Amino acid sequence: MKAGVTMEQKVMEKVFESVMRIEKEAEEAILKSKEIADEKDRHLRKQFRDMQLDIMKEVRQNSKLHYEKRISEAKKEEARILKESEEHIARLIEIADRKKQMIAQQVFYQLFTERGKSHG
Repeated sequence: MKAGVTMEQKVMEKVFESVMRIEKEAEEAILKSKEIADEKDRHLRKQFRDMQLDIMKEVRQNSKLHYEKRISEAKKEEARILKESEEHIARLIEIADRKKQMIAQQVFYQLFTERGKSHG
């Protein structure tokens, strides 16, 4: 009977290690998503500033109507890029969540197969 308790302790240790690994992988995925979002945000801001500078140069040469049209286009482009960035982050989070679920399923499968061996 003492061996059964030891086996159960080993299984629980494996479960704990797996849960800790899942949490670490999830945290890493979230950090990576944030890094990607921050990088895209920096790039987007630079791109938007560059667009604004280009537009300001054009204003000196063209009419106010043309200026407003370019600003509108720049804002639409910014919104499109932001949406793509958000969608990409959402996909990364979904992938991390699926990976967490798969690992959890593997851990519980291991738990039940180990428990079955210890009782059988």
